Amino acid sequence: MCQSNILLSLLWLIIFSCSETVASSLILGDGYIIPWAYHQNNDPTKPSMGITKDVAKAIGKELKKEIEFSVLPYARLFQRFKDGVVDLNISIDNPAIDGKFTPISPPLLNAKFYMYSHKDRPIIISNLTEIKRIGVMRGSVGMYESWQIKHNKKLTFVEVSTFYEMIEMLHLNRLDGIIVNNISFEVISRKLGFKESDYATAWLFLDLPWVLKLSKKSQYHSANLLKRLQSAVIKLKKRNAFKKIATHHAATTPNVIPL
Repeated sequence: MCQSNILLSLLWLIIFSCSETVASSLILGDGYIIPWAYHQNNDPTKPSMGITKDVAKAIGKELKKEIEFSVLPYARLFQRFKDGVVDLNISIDNPAIDGKFTPISPPLLNAKFYMYSHKDRPIIISNLTEIKRIGVMRGSVGMYESWQIKHNKKLTFVEVSTFYEMIEMLHLNRLDGIIVNNISFEVISRKLGFKESDYATAWLFLDLPWVLKLSKKSQYHSANLLKRLQSAVIKLKKRNAFKKIATHHAATTPNVIPL
């Protein structure tokens, strides 16, 4: 009987140790978007930083486990997330990864995407049929399909690698408009030296929930982990932690990114 108890205790110890390893080796990945996820001095060999990294740290602290953070090109990120190599991602709904993850509620924030245009070439919904070149982040075109169907508009999208290029192309008249989340736009425009008065009045294109997701192919996918992640998100949201992180980066990022 005593021997059985010892064996049972050892078994529980092994299980507990494995669960500790699982929780400490989670990887949260994000695509390169300033100020959400980028590398110090725009150098891939330098440490990563941004809103998403600080959110990952905050969630890891609630879990009492470190969460690794990885900045990847979007195509590679989505593939690794679908394959379960990257365990966690925080994003809006995207056809590229729909059905490949388990969303964790509630949303951390709402991501607001605006249509921006130059003051000399303003874009409004009624003249969208005349617009030929709308800049969007590479790999994100699928996000805008529902908007086109709802408004019965057919837009011509130009996929661009970075928001820096997109904003510069707008000012060089190589794009008629661009769709960018408001935080990234404000940060990068200031860094490039453009003022609010350089643009026409922006209008809200999409307002979507920014949600933590666990890959269904992650080796750590389990009801227990999902429950713990949800608990962490709820606690942090009650403390307004996600909004505070986003606000901090929106105000300070231009001072740490060289062109």
